[in-house]
Amino acid sequence: MFVFEGNLRSGIGPMRIEWNNGSLIGSEGIVQRVLNEARLMEGVELGPHEGPRVRTRHLASDLSALFLIMQVFADDAVITGDVPARPSIPEGAVG
Repeated sequence: MFVFEGNLRSGIGPMRIEWNNGSLIGSEGIVQRVLNEARLMEGVELGPHEGPRVRTRHLASDLSALFLIMQVFADDAVITGDVPARPSIPEGAVG
């Protein structure tokens, strides 16, 4: 479970949304925005460039959901809770 708090990229805010095992908890407006973003991104690879990346069901994966919600919130949003970590980059690789 992790939580985003802050303004949206559109300037609306402050807002709060919680991701918990594929479920979104928050006001109807922010949940709908994230669900719309997930629909738009269906079929598009999402995740850190070193992987893992997924193309479908972005909200089912904690790391994919993190990247999806990051697209909705402004860069200064605060993320708390059990925030998924990017996998480590192998030694010698560029990340």
